Amino acid sequence: MDPRLPYALGALASMVRADAANEAASGSPDGTVSDMMRSALTVANQLRRGPGSVYAIRSGQWSAPAGSARDRLLCAIPIGIAMSTIDPEALAETVWVACGCTNRNEFQSAALLAAAVSLLINNRENSPITLCDAVDVVSAMKPRGERQEGPDVLTATRRALNVAANSHSPLVRVRTGTLMVKLADISPSHRIIPLAFFRALYLWAKELPPAFREESGDPALYDAVSAALAGVCDTHSALRNLDVIPVAGVSHIDVLGIADQLLTLSAHTPLEWIRRAAGLAPDRPPRSGPSSFEEPDSDLLNRHAPFEAESAPTPLGAARGDAPAGRVVFMTELLLRFDGHSEDDVPTENEWATREDVHLALPFTAMCAARAMGVEVVSLSPIGQGPRASIIAEALAREGIVDAGPRVEGCDNGFLSPPVKQYGASMSSSMTDMSEDAWDEAIRTLGPSDVLYVDGGIEFESKAVLAACEHALAYLPDHVRVVLDASHGLVRQRSLPTDNVLIMVGYDSAEPLCRSITHEKPGDDCTKNPRWGAKKVQRDFHQYTLVRAQTHESYLARAAQDKYSSDGEVTRFPAPTVTSVDVRGALHTSMGVMAAALAQGQTLERCILLANCADALASTMPGPASCPTRSQIEAAADALAADAAAE
Repeated sequence: MDPRLPYALGALASMVRADAANEAASGSPDGTVSDMMRSALTVANQLRRGPGSVYAIRSGQWSAPAGSARDRLLCAIPIGIAMSTIDPEALAETVWVACGCTNRNEFQSAALLAAAVSLLINNRENSPITLCDAVDVVSAMKPRGERQEGPDVLTATRRALNVAANSHSPLVRVRTGTLMVKLADISPSHRIIPLAFFRALYLWAKELPPAFREESGDPALYDAVSAALAGVCDTHSALRNLDVIPVAGVSHIDVLGIADQLLTLSAHTPLEWIRRAAGLAPDRPPRSGPSSFEEPDSDLLNRHAPFEAESAPTPLGAARGDAPAGRVVFMTELLLRFDGHSEDDVPTENEWATREDVHLALPFTAMCAARAMGVEVVSLSPIGQGPRASIIAEALAREGIVDAGPRVEGCDNGFLSPPVKQYGASMSSSMTDMSEDAWDEAIRTLGPSDVLYVDGGIEFESKAVLAACEHALAYLPDHVRVVLDASHGLVRQRSLPTDNVLIMVGYDSAEPLCRSITHEKPGDDCTKNPRWGAKKVQRDFHQYTLVRAQTHESYLARAAQDKYSSDGEVTRFPAPTVTSVDVRGALHTSMGVMAAALAQGQTLERCILLANCADALASTMPGPASCPTRSQIEAAADALAADAAAE
């Protein structure tokens, strides 16, 4: 038996079954097939006549089946089974004629589907051939058809595959909002292939909402294409869940015989030939590049997106050139924090401005620290109506922070009063009303030098604020770096990408952060070992992780690709030796300085040294919002760098 037969059978039988299911749902009589399936079978029968049929297509002696171009997209599946990518132009010409393409987008859709099926059928287990390689094959083909306005199907497919690759964090589930934003300027008639490729690679495809298939503009065709790709990508699962005999009985299609005969037209192709046709040299490493936190010429291959983003962050270090500094934009809800001595001692409305034990919550400390570094700081915190809202607005103005948060009528800003005794309960209040799209415009207009600070623990019951955060993150441009504040030991957002995100967490929060998503049993506690804490968070979240130790130094675990485990080694960064007076706010001071240094374009190593120095110096000052000056921070970092150079 041809070892490729299960793959071909998985693709063909899954496509027929999906088509039969859609026909049954539409109330059609048993034993019927759709127009698009009839077109695909017509092409399959023509191809089964032998190699001469391919030459007939190329010489114009064979006309395309009747029906619209959309109906004929499935014709690419038997072509992919019958033809190899070893001669990409022969494949392209066959697709162009047999699928009846009339413009460039129709050609690219059909060619991508045919190339994907061909590559995956000729694949072997543990081979590096992927759907991304189908994009490379089609990109190298001579263009066919008139170009239409807007991004083409190849561009849309690259976007979809990048979103899929950026959805491997355990924080992420269904990033359909992000994907649809990326495809918003693509005509629905040309979304089927990008959406189907995304589904084939998405880890949680079963969780995709029903509305997802409606975005394709033709759910029945989308189902058939997706089923064919699933059948060849996960052949064992497809054939285990598929009884070929009932499929043949219901639709009267001999899928086993068709698949077997089509394969006889495609000779076994050596894997190295397939890789070369896909644009891969035999010794080429996995598709990747350096993360945006590294300099562009770095040899680290730890970017998750398989394709370069259409808009990348401004480089760090010398490669930045004369690019201006960016802003630090804070996505958080500012609260007032009350550190009282009695649960019954919470200030009344008139007392919030006069009590000495009231201060702004720690994200405000991070804002002040970023402002001290000389960059523009923007607060997106919603501002309500009432005494607490007035205190917050006045504090922002006093510190020179741009107050760009939405105004919310009918409720005051919240407050937090931590427990005053062991096992006691905290008291809190939060914003209860905020428009879901309140932050969308601010996020979609972020520039390539800007840094977004995301408060991972947007407080407690702020469901409205969290909903606005999730909605806005769907519009997050690819060129924005994110500093994720995980100091609460949890991250509530589920829409952040895997690339371009730096998680910052204290040594005492790394363990609860990991357990919040892995639910591991006690016994592997990393609280006393910040180096292991950094590695553990990076392993679980797949993102750059910086863990602050108790003595202000920090440990960086870089994002890693599986075959390049050395990328994930943990690096220690020193801090000045100080006598701490008040450590409240020191971690958030370092977060603000880190975000500001990234916005200025300093190298990652320099950013971390500056953050460590800010952390240490802030701990020598009383009060949670105390912050050293920029000159003090830079002088301390210069001293550390000089000591390291001397050693």
